[in-house]
Amino acid sequence: EVGEMGNNNIFGYNLKTKTEFQISDLGYAGYPAIYGDIVVWQDGFPLLGDDIYGYNLKTKTEFQITTDTFDQRYPAIYGDIVVWMGGEEGNWDIYGYNLKTKQEFQITDSGKANSPAIYGDIVVWQDDRNGNYDIYGYNLKTKQEFPICKEGGDQYSPAIYGDIVVWQDDRNGNYDIYGYNLKTGQEFPICKEVGNQKHPAIYCDRVVWHDDRNDGGDIYIAYLDVVCETAKK
Repeated sequence: EVGEMGNNNIFGYNLKTKTEFQISDLGYAGYPAIYGDIVVWQDGFPLLGDDIYGYNLKTKTEFQITTDTFDQRYPAIYGDIVVWMGGEEGNWDIYGYNLKTKQEFQITDSGKANSPAIYGDIVVWQDDRNGNYDIYGYNLKTKQEFPICKEGGDQYSPAIYGDIVVWQDDRNGNYDIYGYNLKTGQEFPICKEVGNQKHPAIYCDRVVWHDDRNDGGDIYIAYLDVVCETAKK
């Protein structure tokens, strides 16, 4: 995402050829995500609302995924499925789109859901339907929703890889990083240090986050005791 206010576009860089290329050109693009040859992002002119767009790196073609009148934001993608939060201020739900069948579908109806992430058949998000933010999940195959964390305080910014979901959690009075194993149904703390640990990301058996325990902003990493799917292949 490159540009100044009112002129943001999505760019890419090929590590093999060391070449940069432009993907979007509307000038209001943000929050890109990528899987395989497909890049997705939110884009839209002011006052007309944001929609979700996609770009095929192989065919070099752009395509529009949503055309709703309300805003569609923060897309995530895995395989043929794109998910995002759609609605208006105070009334957000999670939606999905199948790139293969070209069908859109709704995942939540709480009106309080946002910040989706996806891996395989599992979509996760933060949801304040109960007065504070909790983490929920949805199985695309079984079409069943399930709670992941409904502890005291707020749980934000979920991320997922394989069977592990991670998030930032303020149940202890400051933000810590917690995780949940979907296979075993067990929750576990990842980092409970002083200060705030926020915005986790996960890949394989590694979790990284932003950490201000040293009166600044540093990046920390933790290694989980799990079998990495990538390592098995």
